[in-house]
Amino acid sequence: MKFNHVYIEILNYCQFNCSFCPKTKRAKKILNPDEFKHIVKQVKEYTDTIYLHVLGEPLLHDKLDELLQIAENENLKVNITTNGYAINETKHILLKHSNIRKINFSLHSVEDVNHKNISEKEYMNNILTFTSEAVASNITVIYRLWDTNKKDNTMLTLLKEAYPNFEFNHEVSPQNGHRLAYRVFLHQANIFEWPVQSTKEAELEGYCLALKSHIAILSDGTVVPCCLDSEGQINLGNIFESSLTEILHSNLATSIKVGFQNHKAIHPLCKTCSYKDRFEK
Repeated sequence: MKFNHVYIEILNYCQFNCSFCPKTKRAKKILNPDEFKHIVKQVKEYTDTIYLHVLGEPLLHDKLDELLQIAENENLKVNITTNGYAINETKHILLKHSNIRKINFSLHSVEDVNHKNISEKEYMNNILTFTSEAVASNITVIYRLWDTNKKDNTMLTLLKEAYPNFEFNHEVSPQNGHRLAYRVFLHQANIFEWPVQSTKEAELEGYCLALKSHIAILSDGTVVPCCLDSEGQINLGNIFESSLTEILHSNLATSIKVGFQNHKAIHPLCKTCSYKDRFEK
């Protein structure tokens, strides 16, 4: 069993309050370096790449530099998903670690920028400046706009100004996104309902890459099949209490994986998840 990547939530809180985010009801938690080391030492047997992402803003972690060094010591590549608000304060950390391969900027969080002491244009300019520095350090940058079905899109307008030679539209991107420049991509998608919020009718038919290409580990150590289970409703086990090997071979994990192999959603959360509609068997 080898995953393309494993999501690790290093903290579960954020400085934004976006309507897009499901807002966890879990207690506030931040992984300390020892806990993170415990996780990555087990994870490295199953993947070469970790994502610092589930909920929360990873750039807020006060030990980010130490965590990235731990991952580097374990020969793990790192991808990060961020709203980018703290990019100026943390870019000196990000640019010094050679194991960082990709940074996703969730630009659909722009709705909350107006609540901060920064304009939308300044916010975007900070990200664009970092993009140039990141590319020079062999880091791939992806701009995420997962609100394509909204008529007004301020970030799309600002990206048009930054990349005038690219023909932008409001259409959903192909799986790997659109290439705007060397190592710079745009990924557009429609707004979706997080499973914890979903009122979507349960559907038994469905396919997902959970437990095939990835798993996720929440900040309290709970292992879940995918990064959309932000509340740990599909609790496969806790990595601080059991080994990852035991967890991945549990009856629940096996039934979910085999179910998706047969194009069936087994768990109630999976049955109401609209994100699985993006996948084809």
